[in-house]
Amino acid sequence: MGELDLCRTCPVRDRALCCSLADDELCGLKSIVRHRHVSRNQIVFWAGEEGVICANVVRGIFKISACAADGREQIVGLLYAGDFIGSPTPSTNRFTVTSLTDSTICVIPRPLLETFMRGHAEMERLLLDRTRASLDDARYRILLLARRSANARIADFLLDMAARSSRACCRTSGGQDLTFELELSRGQVAEILGLTNETVSRGLSRFRQEGLIDLPGGRAIAILNRNALAAIAEAS
Repeated sequence: MGELDLCRTCPVRDRALCCSLADDELCGLKSIVRHRHVSRNQIVFWAGEEGVICANVVRGIFKISACAADGREQIVGLLYAGDFIGSPTPSTNRFTVTSLTDSTICVIPRPLLETFMRGHAEMERLLLDRTRASLDDARYRILLLARRSANARIADFLLDMAARSSRACCRTSGGQDLTFELELSRGQVAEILGLTNETVSRGLSRFRQEGLIDLPGGRAIAILNRNALAAIAEAS
């Protein structure tokens, strides 16, 4: 299958950056786009390196991390199917991006994407809108860490993971039930939320005892009562 056919049948065609393009405009991308399969735990962007490529996440989940002063990794964000990685303008990568799952990305050389976007104002506008949304999300996360209780942070995180996980990773059973695979360890969840491993474990156990979630095994988490979790997440 050619790259153009892959673009037209892409599972994130309606939400990736290229959703701003009409089908006939995709022809302009076919010569510069390459689909790349990425293994779990493979690094695709290194902090400190020149940003020579950009990418759309087609399938899978990635973590964005930085190296703390003591050498420990600090996870600062997650990327899901449909999200954009990199910058179309010359820059140095500030963070390392690593796959948490076997994944697929749509890779575009940065200079070629920069040139392409000059002729497609809608794509430039969409990227700007998403950059603003990402900044708003970062500000919200700062507020969450500063003002919300541990259980509120955990509930908000679970709802966000459930909402953003790709359809391929989620299973619905009607009503409010939703099951997804949590591709992070509890230690990584604790790191993102500014909590300890023990606090995250206690929070999940409490939600399970109260019938808000279920932990059916492995990495699976079933959301049984989204409304109740949302009420906890919104409490200070």
